[in-house]
Amino acid sequence: MIVAPGFVKQYPRLATWICDNIPKVREKQKVFRAFQKYSQLNEKVSERALQHGNPPTIEYRYLPADNGIFIGNKYPGIVFLSMTICDRFEGSAKDAADPRMHLLIEATLLHEMVHWGDFQDDQQLSAGEQGKAFEKAAYGKDVRQYWGPQSPD
Repeated sequence: MIVAPGFVKQYPRLATWICDNIPKVREKQKVFRAFQKYSQLNEKVSERALQHGNPPTIEYRYLPADNGIFIGNKYPGIVFLSMTICDRFEGSAKDAADPRMHLLIEATLLHEMVHWGDFQDDQQLSAGEQGKAFEKAAYGKDVRQYWGPQSPD
């Protein structure tokens, strides 16, 4: 992944967390296997996607109802993370240290990267919600915000 320069400038603490932690997904066998399966990327390309300096690019975007988004027909090389999540991580040391936030960021980025990977072969997304299927396979649940209306509590 490539954390976009504007993202690094706006959210430096989160950008550092992403660069430090997303590559470690390779060591989480269940999560990595689910990522490979649903992104339809081979092992080598899956590994590269998790390493800093390789596509896709990670950007932020105002998303009133979603944690992240991939818009392949308009931005085929970019996955977006919700500004709500970014602002909360960057603005609160408590949230930045919360394991629920770490899970949310990891799951959201990988969910959108699943769509990105799926889009690579034929410039189309597979039928169904592959990102949600990935989350269920990787984490056993739909990973949601732990605050506000999306909160599972």
